[in-house]
Amino acid sequence: MRKGRGCRESDGLNFSFDIILDSLPLLARAAVGTVIFASAAFAIGLPLGLLVCTGSLSSSRLPRFLSRMFVSFYRACLSASIAACLCWFCC
Repeated sequence: MRKGRGCRESDGLNFSFDIILDSLPLLARAAVGTVIFASAAFAIGLPLGLLVCTGSLSSSRLPRFLSRMFVSFYRACLSASIAACLCWFCC
């Protein structure tokens, strides 16, 4: 068994919470960063989604065409990234 900060050599089932307590400031900073990132994505995504939705419902051809091209491009990029991840992790 590997000797480390959180285990004893005699028993592999013992766990020390010192590692978790030492990591709490880093985990709190990461949680704050996650909330900031999610809020920014929501603030950008909601108006963009409303704009694309309004364009696709438009009776004019140009906004309808641009919004459909945006949606098609986004779907293609998303599908390609999922396929790349599947190939990377499953093959």
